[in-house]
Amino acid sequence: MHIPIDPGSSASPPAGAGGPNSLPVSLDHPAEEHDAPGPTKPSQPVATLPPPYTAADVPSQTTGAVAGSSDQVSPQPQDAPTKTQTTFLAQVGRWFEAHKFAASCIALFVAFAGLLVAIISVFPSFKSQYLSEEALELSRWTAFKDYIQVCSELVTRGRDLVKTVRSLDQTGPGNDGEHIERTWTLLTSVSSSHFYAAEETVLRWLLKSMKTNNDAADTLRRFPLTWRILGCTFQRIPLFSLAKSLADRKFMAILQQTLKSISKPVTPKDAVPATLSKKRKRTLEVTFDLEALKTRDGCISTGDAVLGALRILLARVDGAAHTSQNERMGAEHIKGLFSQPASDVVTYLAPILSLCEYSATSDLSCAETQENWIHTLSAIWNLRLHGQTDSLEVALYLSRSAFGLLGKLTGLAIDVDITLEGRVNTGI
Repeated sequence: MHIPIDPGSSASPPAGAGGPNSLPVSLDHPAEEHDAPGPTKPSQPVATLPPPYTAADVPSQTTGAVAGSSDQVSPQPQDAPTKTQTTFLAQVGRWFEAHKFAASCIALFVAFAGLLVAIISVFPSFKSQYLSEEALELSRWTAFKDYIQVCSELVTRGRDLVKTVRSLDQTGPGNDGEHIERTWTLLTSVSSSHFYAAEETVLRWLLKSMKTNNDAADTLRRFPLTWRILGCTFQRIPLFSLAKSLADRKFMAILQQTLKSISKPVTPKDAVPATLSKKRKRTLEVTFDLEALKTRDGCISTGDAVLGALRILLARVDGAAHTSQNERMGAEHIKGLFSQPASDVVTYLAPILSLCEYSATSDLSCAETQENWIHTLSAIWNLRLHGQTDSLEVALYLSRSAFGLLGKLTGLAIDVDITLEGRVNTGI
């Protein structure tokens, strides 16, 4: 509400009293009373508030001081663009706005250049990956080619083995045992398989040729390679068929005859007496010659081959417990071949102990297989028919060879064969 000025008063209103920002307020009466109609009351002195200050009334120095203090409190960021950069960016933006087609061309060119650089950088990896795949494929084809070649060689060797075995009836072992050696070479070059016709044929032929009593059969029985071939056939032929072949060809009689003959070596006249040798062991070059095979070294080599074949056979028999029914039946048949009375079994064991005694003073390099000789002897003895006179049979047939072996091993042996007649003459 505007309060009228007294016309009689010459005093001018205060500065800003009539302006838009002036707000006279009566302290004695509220504002609502001035709106009420009625007679005009006499004017009374009114106290007024000074108008608020505006931005124009604030001195410029104060504004500058505040601005300066603001700059000191919150400085501008260091990475903020300068005025020149801002101007340049604005000009570039205006240029792109004015030349949109040229800007699109430049963008496409930059994108194409980046794509080209990416392709060039990735191309060597594609090339190396392609080369690695090509090398892998080449290696696979090479391995497949080698496998085909190996299979072809195995088929060729198997065919040659069958031809060689079938020709043994016409050619025999050969003058120097060359057919036996060729059979051994082909037999060891062919792996074991379900087809065992060649192995069974050579087994039956060898046992048939070794059964007769002549020099040719004796040479074949003494030849170590013959027993190595038998050991190889013992590994490959099924036990049921093997037991039938061994029983038909009188294997036990051939074994007994061979052990008996090699337990009595022929000593040459110029031979040096055997002593416990500490020299370097040597390897004997065995030839297909009867006279050479009858020597002490020849008998030891033959005995090593015989015991090796027996060890293979007995190992297969012991390991047939968890096989098929036919294999178990074959194993029992083979055990039955060795199931003889103790008086017959000692005829196999006494020659083996004699071989051990000869080997104790030999310088042949067969120490690796000699460790299994006594184990094989024990396995044969365990398959006997047990009786009440077993200990007596051992004392009669094995005591001399056993004591002689122990004496040579301890260095206390005296190589003297005291017979019953000698005991009577000496009064022992």
